Amino acid sequence: MGAGAISGNRACLSNAELHHLRDVLRLRPGDHLTLVESSGRRLSAVIESIQSSGASARILAELPAPRLKPLILAIGLIKAPRMDFLVEKASELGTSEIWPLLTERSLSDYPGQARLSRWQRLATAALKQSGGTAVVVRAPMDFATFLAARPREMVALIGQPDGVPAGTLLKSASSAGVIVAIGPEGDFTPRERADALAGGFVAARLGPYRLRSETAAIAALSLAAAALDQREE
Repeated sequence: MGAGAISGNRACLSNAELHHLRDVLRLRPGDHLTLVESSGRRLSAVIESIQSSGASARILAELPAPRLKPLILAIGLIKAPRMDFLVEKASELGTSEIWPLLTERSLSDYPGQARLSRWQRLATAALKQSGGTAVVVRAPMDFATFLAARPREMVALIGQPDGVPAGTLLKSASSAGVIVAIGPEGDFTPRERADALAGGFVAARLGPYRLRSETAAIAALSLAAAALDQREE
């Protein structure tokens, strides 16, 4: 869960943090928990008291950072409620960065700062449930910027129904990580697909069925996270 306000070896948890501790996790005084600061620092703590106004926890030790491999989701902007859902689930699956894409077929307008802040809050809240670390939701970018920015050392997959099975392609995943590109409703245009393939992406098939954008993204991230978990450091 989140770290709340930390001073010395004490953490004070209130508002949403208190609700999550008391009503979702159902923790009580004497129970141990892991606090995660916005920087990703993880702290072991024990609950000392829980009141209606807040909870107090004593910090025991700083925990070593988990050795996670990068996993980036690049997703063509989809309608707001479905994008909210995807941000939450992608965070739970261990995605390290979410890159919203402005594509030719995106049905959603450029999101304002309020929407971007909401996505970051949803991602952070999802980490409390999953026990993950930090997720960065980047500002939306156009397709050309995305292709230029993607890390060249990562396995790069673009979801396409006529591609190679994603599980086969992910056998080559390493500690450098994976970047997965999923189109919006209506998918990427032929030009965007051609540009991605020319830029080093490989077309990846996610199964025999036609999937919604958010379903395709979750399927691809699940496969990628499992493949990265099996790789040696």
